Amino acid sequence: APNATLLRDFFSSSVRRDAAGLLELLDVRLAIEVHAAELAARHATQAQLDSLEAALQAMADAPDDDAFTAADMRFHHGITEASGNRMIRLLVEGMAEPLEVGRRQSLRGYLQGAPDLDGLIAEHRAVFDRIAARDASGAARARCASTSAPPAATSFAPSPGDPDPAAPRRAGDPRFVAVAAIYNVVESAPTDLVDAIGLSSQRLRAVRGTNDRGCDR
Repeated sequence: APNATLLRDFFSSSVRRDAAGLLELLDVRLAIEVHAAELAARHATQAQLDSLEAALQAMADAPDDDAFTAADMRFHHGITEASGNRMIRLLVEGMAEPLEVGRRQSLRGYLQGAPDLDGLIAEHRAVFDRIAARDASGAARARCASTSAPPAATSFAPSPGDPDPAAPRRAGDPRFVAVAAIYNVVESAPTDLVDAIGLSSQRLRAVRGTNDRGCDR
């Protein structure tokens, strides 16, 4: 049977080689999951809806970040399963491991601007409700909305030479939080290496605000 091993290895290698690869992979994930939510609203079985609801409850009952992340991944994978599209399922499965660190960093970033995870769970609940209501376009819009920032946003520290150090950076945006994680990894790397992979505040600024591309439905 087809499996996602080769895709996982390719995505992992791409992310390790090039910081821009992580940003691109996050773009791919968003595009795929928006469409998967739309398809799930059309094709989900009752058993798949029950599984999604169970994942939501596990998120609400999670005793720690690891348990919450595991339940969150079950929810997202459940949507791809419910889409009825095997290729979408394989693509998302292949991205799961390469994006795992970014997902955990995103959760921590969200909590920097929100007192708890209730708002994040509510966003996931909105996606589920539209899928369960068989509202395909509403499910797609809800999935887009679920990439929003928490109620209060914090900023990344400006880099030396940043022409616009006061520019807002949304800490809850998983793309930004993932990039912040890369900064942590390469913080002690030689300057020429950092320059070579294009890791700069300008790069962050170029990414800012692109979350909702393709989400107007």
